[in-house]
Amino acid sequence: MSKRSYDIVLFGATGFTGRLTALYLAQKQAEKPFSFALAGRNPQKLAEVQAEVRAQSPQAEVALLEARADDAASLRQMTAQAQVLLTTVGPYAQHGRPLVEACIDTQTDYLDITGEGNFVTVLLQELDEKARAQKVRIVNCCGFDSIPADFGAYFTIKQLPEATQKIVTIRGYAAFNSGSSNPLASISGGTWHSALNFMRVPELWRQRGALQWIDQQAQSQNRRIGQPLAAVHYRSQEGFWGVPLPLIDNEIVLRSAAGLPEYGRSFYYRHYGQINSLLTLSVGALGITSLFALAQLKPTRDLLLRLRPSGQGPDEAQRSKNSFEVFFEGRHNDTTIRTRVSGGDPGYGETSKMVGESALCLALDRAQLPERYGILTPVLAGQDLLLARLQKAGIQFEVVE
Repeated sequence: MSKRSYDIVLFGATGFTGRLTALYLAQKQAEKPFSFALAGRNPQKLAEVQAEVRAQSPQAEVALLEARADDAASLRQMTAQAQVLLTTVGPYAQHGRPLVEACIDTQTDYLDITGEGNFVTVLLQELDEKARAQKVRIVNCCGFDSIPADFGAYFTIKQLPEATQKIVTIRGYAAFNSGSSNPLASISGGTWHSALNFMRVPELWRQRGALQWIDQQAQSQNRRIGQPLAAVHYRSQEGFWGVPLPLIDNEIVLRSAAGLPEYGRSFYYRHYGQINSLLTLSVGALGITSLFALAQLKPTRDLLLRLRPSGQGPDEAQRSKNSFEVFFEGRHNDTTIRTRVSGGDPGYGETSKMVGESALCLALDRAQLPERYGILTPVLAGQDLLLARLQKAGIQFEVVE
């Protein structure tokens, strides 16, 4: 890759998560200098973010670039100047592909924070081969979707006995803690819109096909990759119910396992939510079922979308009350290991940290990165280098038992 004007370009800097990511990266410039630019479609709003960045980090050197998601020429002009392009512009199924294609054409590494499985599946099916040929890393799901699950499973594997012939089952249990009684208070407009687009019947069929494809890839290596049976169950030792979650975290963890032999000859993973009481479980199930039904029809889906417009999100006071943990149980023969990944506000504060460190890893640690290209998971892209960055940044990885 020829020398670029910027180590990292952040596209979508004027959005809610984009602004937080810009502030995080500006702070990191004090630790180790790197060239950095903010990009978006509105020069005035970009200048406002730039001013906010400089107010928080007076030493920061941050340039501005203008580009539009619907203008292929401006995307190519932007990506050609970047070593790593980080985008927070969603929904990715609507806006993402032209940017990925521009990155591949200009041989620019790419990162996003999508949780949209349909978008990732299209990239795998249609652009993976081209990205490999161009030696470009396209890394999806570098925020709360799916860094805690992906690196939590990887961290757990590293605690188990080393044996490539092992059969391993890991279950992850995610919990989100909020200080607000309003369920929308901790969700940005962009996240709310992406979640409603996810709650569609075709998405469930897509997930099934994606999991079958992952197992087929593993079988070509004489391995098996899949999921344990889905069932709501009570964990008496920890005191919570485990509820299967049909999130992209499942696919990301299993794709990482398919790409790395240390996960074992046979590897099984499923992602669950933690529910503390049977009453909460019942009420939550009713609410999710109703929301899913309303999301199938355009009139009611449009009404739901208006509840949380794009660009809105939780303020700093609310974010300071939010936290997350993902508890993991890994089993290999008679060995059981329990681990935990935890941090602060998952959707925004910690997501900006996770994707920021992912971008810094690709930009500043690239000489030590695995020579692995194409459509990648965070673990396949960064492995131990990114794990170390996440730990140093304050995301906690610990062995519980």
